[in-house]
Amino acid sequence: MTQHLREDEYSSILAGDARQEWLRHIKECPECARTLEQGQNQIEQIRSLMVNAGARSETYWTAQHARIQARIASDGLRSTMPVWRFAMAGLALAAIIVVALLMGHPQQTASPGKKDVIATVHPTDEQLMREMEEVADSEVPSAMEPAYVLTQDMEYHAASNPSQLHETKITSRHNR
Repeated sequence: MTQHLREDEYSSILAGDARQEWLRHIKECPECARTLEQGQNQIEQIRSLMVNAGARSETYWTAQHARIQARIASDGLRSTMPVWRFAMAGLALAAIIVVALLMGHPQQTASPGKKDVIATVHPTDEQLMREMEEVADSEVPSAMEPAYVLTQDMEYHAASNPSQLHETKITSRHNR
């Protein structure tokens, strides 16, 4: 192995799932051996801290709980944001909702009959069929229309100036 071990390989070794090639590399590479030893030391420190914390008496944990409860009671439930900010946020939210509702329902200047309003909001079956036919009859999908227009334009210019098209093909072949 010519390169140092990766973090996942160290983790596997520390978890007890080591490959022979990794173990051989650790024997040959002092830097990787030192890194593995540091990982083992960190795990041992964490393990001893957990054992010590678990070995504390019930009176310690009861006293700790009492100190935390006293601090919560003395600090109270103080809000870090003043009330006026909540009110402003509520007003802003209400304004956004009103604007969204107004934009969702277009205003009509004249007072048309009920049929006219329905026709502007919901197209008729005939209109939908016409739109579907237009899409089906188009030569390219709508997403490809910009590229289609560009190629049509290029073909038009190439037809009007064939020598330029030949030069472009030659130039593009040499640039590859």
